[in-house]
Amino acid sequence: MAIFEAAGIAINTRLVAYVGPVKVPRATSAEFSVMCSGTPLPLKLKFNSEREAEVARRKLLGLIDAHDANPR
Repeated sequence: MAIFEAAGIAINTRLVAYVGPVKVPRATSAEFSVMCSGTPLPLKLKFNSEREAEVARRKLLGLIDAHDANPR
């Protein structure tokens, strides 16, 4: 089990069902959505820049891939 922490939210990577693309609704912020099993609505992780959001999203996907490659 890996815990991903970003934007003030901690997520158990085993529960992640979907990771959405990075969106830039305003020039001063960026966000992406994470849908976890057992939750009715996705979590929106908001960041100050598109680069921060992209880095966090890649880190989350890397943790999920690592767990899928070596489940325990």
